[in-house]
Amino acid sequence: MSPMKMEITSGGRRFTYGSRSGLLFIRVGSGPDNDIVLDGDAAVSSLHAKIECFMGQWRVTDQMSDSGTRLNGEAVYSADLKAGDVLQMGGSTLRIVSLTDTMPPSTAPTPKAAPKAAAPASLPPSPADRPVQPPSLPRPFVPQAQPVAASSRPAGKKGNPWGGLITLGFIGLVVLLVCLPVIIEELSSSTPDEIWVTDEAPEIPVGPETVRPEPGAPRAKPSATSKRLTSQEEQAVRARLRTLTDRSNKESWESRLEALDALVKELEGRDHALGYLLESTRLSLANSLAIELSRRSNQDQSDIFDLASQENFREAIARLTSLKAFLEENPYRLALADRAGLKDYLERTPGDLAARNEAFIGRQFLAVDGALALDDFKKAAPALEKLARDAHIDEEIRNLMQLELQSILKLQEKQTAGEWPPARAPFNKRKWKLPAAPKSSLLPDGDSSQYRFINPLRDKLVKAARAGEMKGAQTLVYGCEAILESGDGWRVTLKVSRALKREDGSLKLYAYTLTEQPSNLPAATVVRLYEQIPNASRAEFLGALCYCFDNGLMEDAPRLALKLWKSDESVKADLDALLAAKLSIEVPEGGFVERDGRLVPP
Repeated sequence: MSPMKMEITSGGRRFTYGSRSGLLFIRVGSGPDNDIVLDGDAAVSSLHAKIECFMGQWRVTDQMSDSGTRLNGEAVYSADLKAGDVLQMGGSTLRIVSLTDTMPPSTAPTPKAAPKAAAPASLPPSPADRPVQPPSLPRPFVPQAQPVAASSRPAGKKGNPWGGLITLGFIGLVVLLVCLPVIIEELSSSTPDEIWVTDEAPEIPVGPETVRPEPGAPRAKPSATSKRLTSQEEQAVRARLRTLTDRSNKESWESRLEALDALVKELEGRDHALGYLLESTRLSLANSLAIELSRRSNQDQSDIFDLASQENFREAIARLTSLKAFLEENPYRLALADRAGLKDYLERTPGDLAARNEAFIGRQFLAVDGALALDDFKKAAPALEKLARDAHIDEEIRNLMQLELQSILKLQEKQTAGEWPPARAPFNKRKWKLPAAPKSSLLPDGDSSQYRFINPLRDKLVKAARAGEMKGAQTLVYGCEAILESGDGWRVTLKVSRALKREDGSLKLYAYTLTEQPSNLPAATVVRLYEQIPNASRAEFLGALCYCFDNGLMEDAPRLALKLWKSDESVKADLDALLAAKLSIEVPEGGFVERDGRLVPP
């Protein structure tokens, strides 16, 4: 295979890439184990795309990347490539300079020097006895004509001596071709002593890279007890092989390969000149099966990619499971799947889809419960309907979600009829801003200085979660109990227990994972995590208190005010003034007092 060449621009640098000879696929991504590493482009996924050569055609296939793959400016999942095409992955471009249109070397055998005419048993079968259209078969060997005797041209007569030689050679070749079928038939019914061709060919795996034995390759002489096929038996075997490759044969390729293996087993212990014909038939059948599997798997991979993009993980995972079961139910399919690179896809994709499905469940529950907290049944119903329809979940949980959806739809009807209070609007910082904070030693610049205490809290929370220092911290997500598990990047992961009501009124707890940035979580959820930051100082408690005022959490503010006072009792006077200003009251005589873990007016 001539190498594929590309010109690549990524991360401000340009370079060229040439594939090594015989390479069947090229992995492209930001990960260090790829063939083409685009680590300077943040928009490129770890394994972004795969460029494969199958049956002589190069093809690019997106590997469910975040930013997708574009071919000549058009978004594609899988597409054939040609010289001059331009691929875009994130901010990187790959221009195809040249590519091969031939099969790998392992699938295209090179004819070797034919044996001498003294060994007629090594002659290949006649063209009439070969299987129908075997791929890339070597040309039949034609023995050289015997040397021409001395020229009979009269002495002293001038002329071109090559003309006579060419004429005699041509006549000899015609005679040989006429007699060739008779010679082969004679050889098939005889048992020469010089060279033996047996069925002891090396085991060759099924697949598009099958290596075929050379025609007429010499084998070890069989023992005296072995038995050779008769001419009639060989003709019967040839007929069976022709049937296997016949286009009118309606049997599956798997059944034909199985029949071929059964035929090979029948021939064990028998000597014959059919080794090359058997393996060329195997190659033809295996390649046909590989094409069929490629079409099925490419369509399934494309559909799975589209379904996952639409967040229909129920159907996407079902299609992936079906594809895996289809390949594993037959050993011939499985062998070809391994050779075509599907094994890597089947091992990697289930975990990726499971993680995306879990994230989808968390986002949908967050939307549903956020809408229910405001009695916004019009928003809650479609969010829960999509969750119940498209999530890959246990059927019992799906049925309970459908039951809750019916309850929400009934409440929506009551709300529309005026029998239920209207939906409330979410807290608006600009519209419902609390009174300004007085300037003091706590907030030297009043409200404008509160963010210097609020912003560092988010960073400290995520860092503590990543380090495992806050594992097990408890909070609430719209009234559902949640436990912090870990941190990743700028996100935190919570395990949330959500109650679903059965028809008899009993509750079923469903645990799901919620992974989000703190800014995307409910403010009441975040402030409870802020107050559990390890070794929190006066500045952290002041930031948490200001976060309550900034997000309208007036029920949580008295609790944080008490923790701030306990961290530094010298702030009591300024703290009383801050609380009174936010509550729009005068500072009570003697200041705010502690009651039930809160700092409240006396």
